[in-house]
Amino acid sequence: MSEGRTPGKWHWHDGLGRKDGKGEPIGIGRGLTDDEPQTGSVSRFAYVVTDDQGFVIARCSNALVTMSDSRSEANARLIARSADLLEACKEQMADYWGIDLQRLSKEEREKFNRLEAAIAEAEGRTPCPTTV
Repeated sequence: MSEGRTPGKWHWHDGLGRKDGKGEPIGIGRGLTDDEPQTGSVSRFAYVVTDDQGFVIARCSNALVTMSDSRSEANARLIARSADLLEACKEQMADYWGIDLQRLSKEEREKFNRLEAAIAEAEGRTPCPTTV
């Protein structure tokens, strides 16, 4: 897996009523309170992404934005699988090793460019200058 990220598998959960690796509740965030007129409610995280020890990596909420619970759940699922998706993209890029990229079809070059750009952005680097 990539360096610089939280190691291990990531898991998504319904956030309400759960506790993190330190035993702290993770279903309630430090969001808007009853004193703030924008929402009049505490920010509740409907879904969270945690590591294997239960420490929170990401919180997906529908309280501070107009987002449905299903969208919050979908976001949590995607975040939880993002490391696996990155590894799958890297494995797909291996198919291009040793190939003269100029001989690829336009569609294949576009696929290569999208993969390279997505991997580079996920790793916090600039795409390879040899991108075709």
